[in-house]
Amino acid sequence: MLRRLTLQTLGFLLVALPITYFLGENGKLSFFPSYLVGLLGLGCLCFGKFNLIITTTRASTLIIVCLLIYLSLGIALLGGDFRTTALYFGYCALILTYVYSLAFVASEVDWFIDAYLATIVAAAAVSSAYAAYLFLTLDYQPLPEKRLYAMGGLNNPVVSAISFGVALTLCLSFLTITKERGITLVTLFLVVVLAVAILLSGTRSVWLGLLAAGFFATLLIPQDESRTKTKAVVIGTGLIISTTILAYFSGYWEIAMSRATSFRPEIWSATFHQWLAGNVLVGAGINSTIDLYIPPNTFIHPHSIYMSTLYYGGVIGLLLLITLLARLGWVLAFKADKTVRRYALPLLTFGLVTLLFDGNRIVEKVDFLWFCFWLPVSLTILAETKFRSPTSPASR
Repeated sequence: MLRRLTLQTLGFLLVALPITYFLGENGKLSFFPSYLVGLLGLGCLCFGKFNLIITTTRASTLIIVCLLIYLSLGIALLGGDFRTTALYFGYCALILTYVYSLAFVASEVDWFIDAYLATIVAAAAVSSAYAAYLFLTLDYQPLPEKRLYAMGGLNNPVVSAISFGVALTLCLSFLTITKERGITLVTLFLVVVLAVAILLSGTRSVWLGLLAAGFFATLLIPQDESRTKTKAVVIGTGLIISTTILAYFSGYWEIAMSRATSFRPEIWSATFHQWLAGNVLVGAGINSTIDLYIPPNTFIHPHSIYMSTLYYGGVIGLLLLITLLARLGWVLAFKADKTVRRYALPLLTFGLVTLLFDGNRIVEKVDFLWFCFWLPVSLTILAETKFRSPTSPASR
């Protein structure tokens, strides 16, 4: 009875997290369910509920924990105060409880992961439709540039686009799995809604992530499903062509081209030189700030999760991140449940490609990184657990 109640409560809170993130009045609303997941998750950890997941994913878990502890402990080692160090340890606890609570509930309740991912898509679709409506009909443009401005915690074109890109990636994966015509049509409609919002945001790096994700989603279609693979290729090609045509005739092609590289090479070069001027091995500390003046603009972060990790965590931090990514890739290639892998690998690919051009600290409260990075990490943990567990069909 207690186990069932725990699963139901955790499941409810996990579902509430993306709903409040995409549809909440502000970004802080999603913090509340994450706190509750953190408290309940710590209880589950103390009472051994996560033991099966941890023991079947020892190497992956060890790398994740080492990365998070290192980044948080580095604050104290670099002279940070106790309060700031404890704060970031708290952020790490929230991330870990989210990752393992999601894997735990999904491993116990077969249909939960589908429901959870569907919730993300539905919430993102509502948010993107509302934002696009405001942008197109009321000319709602609080930003200096003519770019889509979404509700809640997505009040930034880049954050909006990456968040909607997560949902679109899940749709692409689902299109390669479903064989129901009606569901396929609904999913295609959601793809169009999300794609329009991403286009209006003017964020180009997301399209590179979506292309890479679409490639892996198609690659994971079994050889005996040739019709499904053909359908995926046709849909993907049609999406690329239609998006390009729409961007051209609506004027967004010129806007994208005029912004060129958005100062990314200059930002990365400045970040690299500031890293060299500091502590090369352990970095500046994840709580530190960085001001990058690239005339005529000032940027407040390195605009790349890899350059950010190098700056904040030094060589050690970047090596730990690369080690984690290599481990996740190896698991998804050789030791993953096939069904979960068809969601996890495209989503992880989307995150890694998109975050090459955007992203700041890897340790934060609920933000887009939770969905484009920590969510695929959790799905990979789930895929490895299902593959290695004695009760999993994949291990028989």
